[in-house]
Amino acid sequence: AALGELALRYFTGHGPASVPDLAWWSGLPLTPVRAAVARVRDRLDALEVDGVEYLMRPGLEPLADRVHALPGFDEYLLGYADRA
Repeated sequence: AALGELALRYFTGHGPASVPDLAWWSGLPLTPVRAAVARVRDRLDALEVDGVEYLMRPGLEPLADRVHALPGFDEYLLGYADRA
């Protein structure tokens, strides 16, 4: 139950993000993270980009086109497994 709550909070605060992103961020193995996400999946919205599913809080609206400059070690850059 606690891992499901962690997943829900992660995707609410960091989404859109992938399940491997949550596993990387939390330091937990991918298998239990996948199981936890499956338990709360119905409480999240998803979008697919290049065959990868990204989860986020429901009702997240697209932002206007704009650029935000971030420092090199900001969590928005380091909080995801794939930084490409």
